[in-house]
Amino acid sequence: MKKIAVLIIVLMMTLTMVLTGCGGQSEFGEFQWSENPLTDLLPIPESNIGNITRDDPDIFMIRIGGISKEQYNSYIGECVKNGFTVDVREGDLFYYAYDESGYDLSLSYHNEVMSITIKEPKDEEEISSVENSTASAESSSKTASTVENNTESTYAKLIPDPKSIFVNGVVSIEDPDGGTSYIFNVSNFKNGEFETYISECKKLGFNDVSYNTEKDFGAYSSDGKHWVQVNLDKNKNLIYVVCQVSKKK
Repeated sequence: MKKIAVLIIVLMMTLTMVLTGCGGQSEFGEFQWSENPLTDLLPIPESNIGNITRDDPDIFMIRIGGISKEQYNSYIGECVKNGFTVDVREGDLFYYAYDESGYDLSLSYHNEVMSITIKEPKDEEEISSVENSTASAESSSKTASTVENNTESTYAKLIPDPKSIFVNGVVSIEDPDGGTSYIFNVSNFKNGEFETYISECKKLGFNDVSYNTEKDFGAYSSDGKHWVQVNLDKNKNLIYVVCQVSKKK
């Protein structure tokens, strides 16, 4: 009987550890929806369990646990109703868009965790660049050159150089390096290059994989300090790459 009791206790402890650790949610707790003016633009999420990681006048970031895929898709629909329909980039596990005033929304989902980032509008020059996101390859090359000359590189050196893999690809920088994240998209890529880029990310240490499908890849660096996300949008023939500081504790 004692052995059975001990076994039951061990099983209960194991189950508790699995439930609290699943999806990196062990650090989550109950939160109050922020009164930051940025959040006035967003629907209030159904779950109040999560972790607010930034709550500044120019940027708000939060991770919310216990969200089903259906709830995530519904939240995207509410954001669309709120006007986030400009320059939309989306996949099964991410949604990026601006509203007409230039507010920048990023949503992503994995392991029942929804991540939300909303930023205040960029200056007029940057907004103009967003509105002309279909600019020529020459314009994209100039933007990429500016990023390469940025001495405050934070993320670009952590991931594969897209020029070394996407032989004929046109790289367009969406969020320059040196800030809170490094985001770019690639058009005119060849078959197999999406998989090759993911393989090279793993070789550079992004081997703590959260998901790896035919269209989406997300992984933490081996030290847990950084996160990379690679998404394939077959409808728009674009590959999106995001590298940023990890939210993983």
